[in-house]
Amino acid sequence: MKIKSAGITDIGKRRQKNEDSFLVNDTLSLYLVADGMGGHAGGEFASKIAVSTIEEVIASKNETSALKWTYFTPNIIDNPLEQLIMAVNVAGVRIYKFAKENPKLKGMGTTITACMIHDTKAYIAHVGDSRLYHITKETIRQVTGDHSLVSEQIRQGKLTPEEAKNHRLRNVITRSLGISHISEIDTFTIDLKPDDVLVLCSDGAYNGLSTEEFHRIFIEHDIEFGVERLITTAITQDGDDNATCVAIKIL
Repeated sequence: MKIKSAGITDIGKRRQKNEDSFLVNDTLSLYLVADGMGGHAGGEFASKIAVSTIEEVIASKNETSALKWTYFTPNIIDNPLEQLIMAVNVAGVRIYKFAKENPKLKGMGTTITACMIHDTKAYIAHVGDSRLYHITKETIRQVTGDHSLVSEQIRQGKLTPEEAKNHRLRNVITRSLGISHISEIDTFTIDLKPDDVLVLCSDGAYNGLSTEEFHRIFIEHDIEFGVERLITTAITQDGDDNATCVAIKIL
């Protein structure tokens, strides 16, 4: 299965630094978006550690040295989803330990939405309120669920989606990577077909956009232009946060 991919990030209008990180690695068929949080540059550290660690762990499966077996037992090496879970867990432990060793970074963490393509399937591991969308010519579906306070209140019927968009606590997340040495990870598997598009994005990239706008951008445009158009639109309509987008098209 051939893949075409693209990624972009933007600091936004009001932030002093970009705490988002992303990865586009076609060799590993690995795609990541992380949105960091925590004072004194903690969020920036957390998202970078998450992305670099997950890439390192997944890359080690191709090693011929003992490094491979540092992470992978024989029952994991042939299971892409278990590989991704292992990599995300290792990242969470590293962030947690780094924060403990650096008191000024206490409480830092990050969202992570990780996708790995293998054969005709996409394997996804997810923590936080970054998102992954599955887009076809006819449909768009948010695959991941947001681990956020407003999303929980929507599920409980306490808020409508419209009320949540501008809620003063909309940026409060209920689950993140690295806050604890144990990570609670949602996982998903998607069957893929030619022309399917997967879009990973931080909340700064989807806030302010309707589902219809999101769908139209990636159906009407090539993905390289699509990611640029999405970020430009998000920054124009909102722009309060960093905005990051990675798109993958199945050829």
